[in-house]
Amino acid sequence: MRSLAAVAMLCVMAGAAMGDPVEYVFDVTSATAIVDILPDGVVDPDPFTVLADGTFSMILYQSDNHVGQSDTFVLGAANVTNTEEIVVAISTVATATLSAGSARLLDFDMSEPAHIGPGGAATVVADIDVEATAYISGVISSTIATRLITPDAEFDMLLSTSVTGSDVLTATIDGAFSYEYAIAEISQTLTLDIVVNVVGTAHVVPDPSLGGLTALGIAGAGVWLRRRRANGAMS
Repeated sequence: MRSLAAVAMLCVMAGAAMGDPVEYVFDVTSATAIVDILPDGVVDPDPFTVLADGTFSMILYQSDNHVGQSDTFVLGAANVTNTEEIVVAISTVATATLSAGSARLLDFDMSEPAHIGPGGAATVVADIDVEATAYISGVISSTIATRLITPDAEFDMLLSTSVTGSDVLTATIDGAFSYEYAIAEISQTLTLDIVVNVVGTAHVVPDPSLGGLTALGIAGAGVWLRRRRANGAMS
């Protein structure tokens, strides 16, 4: 009986650890950035769409082996890059080329976790870390390499909730941010309004404590059974 009581206590202690942070790495299944440039008429085409692929990460504080309402999460490092070359004309005097893989979303820096609400909806406020390299040819000839952090960008997220460890978790990120770039050669400052949509999937990870709980239960049960058999043999 004492062995059973000990096993029960260990299981309770293991269960109390539920809700530990779990890291997810999402594989991007679709990603687009629609870039609208102001003032109008400086760049052609305008707007233009950038397709992307890659991964992004999330620390999710899930509970009871279940991703659902009231859980919290923090987005983290990302590696989402453009998959196709983009070529745009600038004021008919130059051409800007963005090669495949030369623009990258690097990180979501959140100051506090976001909460999953009803239906898996959440709002994320994060500093967005992006880098890009573009090649300018024509009357203007240069290479533009820039890395920017857009503070406090707000994104809407939607997460599918899950029940079992075999489920696939889907995360959708929708949001917008702006960036200004001055081109001295044409005395023009361009404002890039960028609207992003990123969808990724990852397999649900059981709570870290679940493995410990199972191991403790099996180990404890094994000890108890061995003792019972030993006692039975002696009697």
